[in-house]
Amino acid sequence: MSSSISAVTSVTSQQSSGLDALMRDMARSIEEQEKAFRDSFAEGLKPGGELMGIPKHVRDQFKLWDETFTNPEERKLVAELKSRIIEISTNTQEYIGERVTQNAKKFQLEMAMKAAGKATSGIQQLLSAQ
Repeated sequence: MSSSISAVTSVTSQQSSGLDALMRDMARSIEEQEKAFRDSFAEGLKPGGELMGIPKHVRDQFKLWDETFTNPEERKLVAELKSRIIEISTNTQEYIGERVTQNAKKFQLEMAMKAAGKATSGIQQLLSAQ
């Protein structure tokens, strides 16, 4: 007869239950969701990303202009046009960044309010059940 002995670290501890465990689980879940939202916003706001960078069709047009116009006067006009387009793109990026930040803060506040409301509701239900 042989018996298997497992390492202490492989033995799972009994999960606690009750209000403390519920609150810990809720807090962990909310933190995970908030982290996912923050990561999503950070990814979208990267300067070289699809949303914040100069669009591909504009970069392609810049390349086409560079290949097409060879006269120094034309190149000067193209350079001026490109700088204006880049300036507009930069202003747009700043605007998008500000709006996303404002919306993220608003969304974070709404989520916190909902979480507090649900936690309060859950506690009231638990207390009324006892």
